[in-house]
Amino acid sequence: MTYRHDDGTEQDLHLHVRMPYVTKGAVWKCGFELGPPLNITGREGYGVDALQALLACLGIARASIEGSTLKGRVHWGGMFSCGLPDLVNGRIELDAAAVEPPQNSG
Repeated sequence: MTYRHDDGTEQDLHLHVRMPYVTKGAVWKCGFELGPPLNITGREGYGVDALQALLACLGIARASIEGSTLKGRVHWGGMFSCGLPDLVNGRIELDAAAVEPPQNSG
């Protein structure tokens, strides 16, 4: 992902998602970290299976970005949703119009 500084320059924002794992109580967890300038660590999503935990994790990552000072300045492939699930509305927003089509090589 990339975020735009006030002066218009852009910098990478790294999202590191850990592999989902199951706890002794049969609850699945999936954690993530967001790099500088947010420096968010130790947050996890929970679910009844690995996929639900992963989607919850990604939704919490999106909420973390939208609740930060970077709200409205982070994008991935031209999408300000970064392709991450929206926990409030329960959607994954993929704005295909914002994504550049691949170049034809031949």
